[in-house]
Amino acid sequence: MNTNLLKKAFVSAIGTAVYAMMFAWFMNNAQGWFGVQPNWLVMALLLIIFIISACITGALVLLRPILLYIEGQKNEAVRLFGYTVGILVVIVVLVGVALTLSNSKNDSGVFCTQDAKLCSDGSYVGRTGPNCEFVCPGE
Repeated sequence: MNTNLLKKAFVSAIGTAVYAMMFAWFMNNAQGWFGVQPNWLVMALLLIIFIISACITGALVLLRPILLYIEGQKNEAVRLFGYTVGILVVIVVLVGVALTLSNSKNDSGVFCTQDAKLCSDGSYVGRTGPNCEFVCPGE
């Protein structure tokens, strides 16, 4: 097993995971920054952002293996790609287990409907607590 290939795969996988987390954070906060504008331009912008994201993650995962393949190092290229995908799978499993464990500690067994209420301060809140009540800040 080539430790240099493993290091490169680890760096690529961590870079991809960090980029995915930053992208998820951006998308989670985008509505608060840009507001809700349901029209075709927003959909086009989201599609373009998705395409750019696919290019970035594709480069993080595939660029080095492709370069190795072009240089004639076909076995190393395939192994590097496999190692990178394998490390990404391990990251996904670890994050999934961590989320499952953290949710099981906070799970009260109550499932509320996913509707929202507009509060007097202009914010929106969902139902929460054992009685699935709306709780607006300052009320």
